Amino acid sequence: MTNQKDTGPALTTLTSDLELLKQPESNTLERLTKYNLKTIGQTVCAFLNGEGGRILVGVSDTGQVVGVPQAEEAVESVQKEIFSRVQPPATCMVSLVAFQNQKVLLLEIAPGADGPYTYSHTIYVREGESTRKATPKNVIELVGQLESVPRWEARPYLGCELSDLDQAELERTAEDANRRRYANLPQEHERMLDALYLVRGGALTNAAVALYAKEAARFLPQTRVRAVHFADESKDEILDNKSFEGHVFSLLDQMNAFLQTNLSIKASLPGTTDFVRAEAVTFPPEALREALLNAIVHRDYSRSDGSISISLFPRHLEIWNAGGLPEGVTLKTLREGGISRPRNPDLAHVLLLRGLIERMGIGGRRIIEACQKAGLPAPKWEEKAGGMLLTFRLPGAGSQPQKGAPTRSSAELNPRVWDFVATLTEGQKFTAREYQEKAAAGVSERQARLDLAQMIKAQVAERRGSGHSTYYVRTEIELK
Repeated sequence: MTNQKDTGPALTTLTSDLELLKQPESNTLERLTKYNLKTIGQTVCAFLNGEGGRILVGVSDTGQVVGVPQAEEAVESVQKEIFSRVQPPATCMVSLVAFQNQKVLLLEIAPGADGPYTYSHTIYVREGESTRKATPKNVIELVGQLESVPRWEARPYLGCELSDLDQAELERTAEDANRRRYANLPQEHERMLDALYLVRGGALTNAAVALYAKEAARFLPQTRVRAVHFADESKDEILDNKSFEGHVFSLLDQMNAFLQTNLSIKASLPGTTDFVRAEAVTFPPEALREALLNAIVHRDYSRSDGSISISLFPRHLEIWNAGGLPEGVTLKTLREGGISRPRNPDLAHVLLLRGLIERMGIGGRRIIEACQKAGLPAPKWEEKAGGMLLTFRLPGAGSQPQKGAPTRSSAELNPRVWDFVATLTEGQKFTAREYQEKAAAGVSERQARLDLAQMIKAQVAERRGSGHSTYYVRTEIELK
């Protein structure tokens, strides 16, 4: 997991990206018609000193797409410019997106945690739709926003020395960052840690310990991970029980290995002339990867019980991490995507350099899309026991409903309808044609209409509109 091949900037287009063309410019959205490194750097700095935001390069003020020449090379240049000229180091994602057959740069900037930020030694701020140099009053306000007590990540940990860190992982960080042209990090380990703001007051920070200490749990017990495979829902019988320790990169590998070992394998014969079985894990690997990374990045390490737990059951998987929703995030934005303030920006920054994080704030949407593509129900997030619980389910594995919550059992819906409804999230829209193509291709159009009527009668979907504009919406009714 930690040694992925660098394939260059990926070209993607997501629904929410298309919506950026329609939105007016604001204190969190900027469009730049021409590619100009200086203007980009100034705007990134202003967003860091404000609420964060997005920058589209190659799009006019009116939303007209003009594209960016040599876009792949431009991505590398922007990454290098930001990491070399913006101080302190900050998390900024640079991606290629496709609009109207044109390549456009999309920059996603989280609000900074260590401001005031500078670009080429100058502080910039955002005022409405404009970026400008900070006034003395702006600087005073930015300094005043700094907390008197350093955030947990930035606090020095006096009991950990450079010799306690995994030297190989330090070298990989410098190699990955320099290969991807994010930054020219020093090869000498102490200087590299200082460049990443992982040394404060001459001592390693908590973030440095969590990221690189070979025996991280000896210094920070809350970095442990518990993983259990239960034989059934009662939790009476345990098939596998593990406790993982180590730095972030080791934990990711150990968690991934546990899931790969314990998850059921689905096998199929792809063709009559090919007798090699095509195998796949029960849940899509890309969704699991995002879920594990989110748990690592967003857990609340400041808590003594700030652990991660993985609970695997025959029909569902639960991943829990300490800490509620990060500031600026709701359950809705978690599912749909949006800029958020990372709870652990120093840790997120290093994972970005290592190529483990690609886009900002869209991990939840990636997970949902991967599950839908695999024909699985949409996963569910909920705040529970002082943390965030993410639940993956197999088709037909209904969630345990809250007391008094309306539910529908499998007896009220035929299997075809049940499996389709289980893939939808509350409020998700679909048309009759989409239902027939995705779930009822093998039945008549009349039967498909009867299926839709069954959904409405069971109140798991509502009909909206009329005539050719008719569509359906998934209700809050739960399946059990």
